Amino acid sequence: ALRFFLFLAKLNPAELGLVTARLVATGSQLEIEIRVESNDARQRLSNDADAIFKALRGIGYDIDG
Repeated sequence: ALRFFLFLAKLNPAELGLVTARLVATGSQLEIEIRVESNDARQRLSNDADAIFKALRGIGYDIDG
């Protein structure tokens, strides 16, 4: 079964802009596409990538990339 989710977040401070995450789940696979409005937001997400991957592994997903 294909499941699609769209997540929008306005960051604080506002200068970081909007983050849009598109999630598509098919069986045990999850595809995530993240778009940001600012380089600073991109850097912050990049810095937190290990914690994000750990959280996804904690709910049962294998991570590529």
